[in-house]
Amino acid sequence: MNHPKHAVAGRPTSLHENSGPPFNPATAEPKRSPKRLRCSRCIRLKPVTAFYPHRRIRRGYQHICKVCSCQVQKDYHTNHIIQERARSYRYYETHREARRAHARKYQREHAAAGRTRLYKRNETPKGRAGQIVRDKVQRGLLQKPKRCTECGKAVEARKLEGHHPDYAKPLEVNWLCTICHGKKHRLPLEDSA
Repeated sequence: MNHPKHAVAGRPTSLHENSGPPFNPATAEPKRSPKRLRCSRCIRLKPVTAFYPHRRIRRGYQHICKVCSCQVQKDYHTNHIIQERARSYRYYETHREARRAHARKYQREHAAAGRTRLYKRNETPKGRAGQIVRDKVQRGLLQKPKRCTECGKAVEARKLEGHHPDYAKPLEVNWLCTICHGKKHRLPLEDSA
């Protein structure tokens, strides 16, 4: 009995002997692109524009259409997010003390950088004006009103924000709610066009 590996006269020794060289996308000759392709997921015949190009596939396009490809990505992302959240939660629970120790070490090592940022912020006219107002409010020398000076809306004092029309006069402050303060700093539509 002949073993399949033994050559018989005129016959190939393996299934791949006469199949030619392996496919190389860099040296492959461009084929005429077909006008329509069948999606292997939804089994519909669609125009070539409905498929993403793919250089490593002989036909030059993915085997599934763009719609199906997006759906596959969404499904994978949903499943992966659930798994990732579960893994992250398990890691947090088992390494809680190590993470806290690492955070404390990082804060100790980088505390000077934080102080430098605060120092630099207070060196600008805007930063100096804000620091003076915060200091006066903290000492009780400057009182925040109970209402926004722009719209008159009653707001908790801690939620009012100080707006300086001129940073050279730091104690001239307009106390505004968040919405009005944002409007003050945004450019009007006709100026921004």
